[in-house]
Amino acid sequence: MKDSSGTSLPQEPRGAHFEHLAASLFPACGFFVEWSIKQDIEGSEIQELDSAASRWQPGGQLRIVAEAKGAGLHTYDLFTLLGRRHYLGFERAVLLYGEATPDRDSLLSDCFKPHAVWLHHLDPKALYSPGGSKGLSEFLGELCRIDAAEINRKLEMVGCISAWRFSFWIEKVLIDELRRYFRCHRDQATVCHEAIDILEKINERFFRPDCRDQSSALYESYIEHARLTRRAVDEKVTQAPGSELEGLSSDDAFKACMYAGAVPAIQACMYLEHRSRCLLLKAAVDMIMHKRNRTLGQATIFGIPKEDCLPASFRSFVNDNMDTDGIEAYPQVWQSYLFTWGGFLLKEKLEAEHMRIGEDAGVGPEVVERALGAFDQLFPTDNGWKYEQESKSTQVLKLLPAAFRGLGVARRMWVCGKQLDQGLTYLTRRDFSDWLKAANALLQKDSSAGS
Repeated sequence: MKDSSGTSLPQEPRGAHFEHLAASLFPACGFFVEWSIKQDIEGSEIQELDSAASRWQPGGQLRIVAEAKGAGLHTYDLFTLLGRRHYLGFERAVLLYGEATPDRDSLLSDCFKPHAVWLHHLDPKALYSPGGSKGLSEFLGELCRIDAAEINRKLEMVGCISAWRFSFWIEKVLIDELRRYFRCHRDQATVCHEAIDILEKINERFFRPDCRDQSSALYESYIEHARLTRRAVDEKVTQAPGSELEGLSSDDAFKACMYAGAVPAIQACMYLEHRSRCLLLKAAVDMIMHKRNRTLGQATIFGIPKEDCLPASFRSFVNDNMDTDGIEAYPQVWQSYLFTWGGFLLKEKLEAEHMRIGEDAGVGPEVVERALGAFDQLFPTDNGWKYEQESKSTQVLKLLPAAFRGLGVARRMWVCGKQLDQGLTYLTRRDFSDWLKAANALLQKDSSAGS
């Protein structure tokens, strides 16, 4: 990764990289973001959304569907986006584009803004120039109903946008590698096919407007494909070990995947399991907020309330957190912790770590500390979701791909510089080096790396 003698982000992003840049703006504004959302009907793709963002604010939830075009602006893109906003029932839509024609763009903005479709020229060079984010901050402040000065401060935070761009890139490569592996090993990769099915279920539930239906769909997939990563490792060892796992026992192979980032397709399984958990947390928080705002109507299945059909741990989480301060930001805390801070914390610097994650989500460190216990409530497991070793300086979330951990190391290096090494044990520094190497090795598999 950049700043770590590795893979760099392209200076002039095109295609998927421009879409990643556009999507990165929303978590920087404290929104929960989803990306590359595909809708299929009977196996045929009918649409793909570049990204969608949501955040609970005073008065309700603000939801924004976003489209990114690295080239210029076309009227049919705006009409398509207008249709998508109505189809989804979202409050706002935005088109971010790379090539400006100011006079025409201004006229189109005046035409579409009354229909809650916004547009803005996104200039990557200006965004990364000192003071260059001011105009974008003012636009995002109005679009997202947030103070523009606060957005500008976050956009200029060291590594904030870059971390999310790397995160989306890692996700893209993991999914690409998962699909490639399945194409090459079909009969020996049935568990990887299950992982692809999970991704399809994740996309499918997005288009269900009721958070109870979303939760039901996610839990159905979560239970049907239980222990996905472990089963993928076992299948790999017995069916097609390859050079990465050759001669290893099942347990040693699992450790190689968990700690060293071996086999990208299995890393993708880890990612999809955690993404499912994060989305279930989002659905639980949405249910809490709808209940608070009295916007959750009655719905039954054979006379049984829909929420009563969900697992006991889910219902308990909702009931126990109806009055919890800051609960609306828990999904943003977790997406930041998992996918840009590496799913680990430095044990001797917990307050500073919580504060950094809280800056992303727009909450204080005390909310972050509470939020990071949510997985233990929603998905109870033996010994909890985090593990520590006396010989290491970290508290680590289980089963997160090594590439995301490497990104977490890189982001701390951008913020702390050489001070990051102070007080770290030898084994922790070795972990950091291994995680960075895993992230760089994964990104270098992408044909668009550095383009």
